[in-house]
Amino acid sequence: MPEISIDNSEFKHLLTQVLAAGSELTFRAKGESMRPFIDDGDALTIRLVAAEETRVGDVVLYESETGRILAHRVIKTTGRHDQRLLLVQGDALPNPDGWIRPEQVLGKANLLGPKNRWYLANPAIHRLLVWLWLMPITRRIYYMLAALKSGIR
Repeated sequence: MPEISIDNSEFKHLLTQVLAAGSELTFRAKGESMRPFIDDGDALTIRLVAAEETRVGDVVLYESETGRILAHRVIKTTGRHDQRLLLVQGDALPNPDGWIRPEQVLGKANLLGPKNRWYLANPAIHRLLVWLWLMPITRRIYYMLAALKSGIR
């Protein structure tokens, strides 16, 4: 199947139309910001979700203040209902993107693939791995190992 490349505004329009119709949208991730859980080229299926239904550890698709569409992990939440804010960050990034408002959330990653990594087959194991990943020491060890690995090449 040929790849189709569209800009952020076209993608957002397509996504909102598909989700409003009650369907899901699958697309290929671009970039390395979500490694090691999501690689460049992995498929993400996005479904409509209210921001109140998101939890720490979920991957949400959101529109940044600059208009970019990003799929990053919720690492912290604050507030309730219309006052709720989500702190999001790419797994491979050292710092959070910042707090986002519920209206910025376009959807939630429901399925990752096509590699269908073993940990995705069991939601409990996946949640455990994400919980471990969100611990600062785990991320520091990963970054140190990645730096060592790149220095060896």
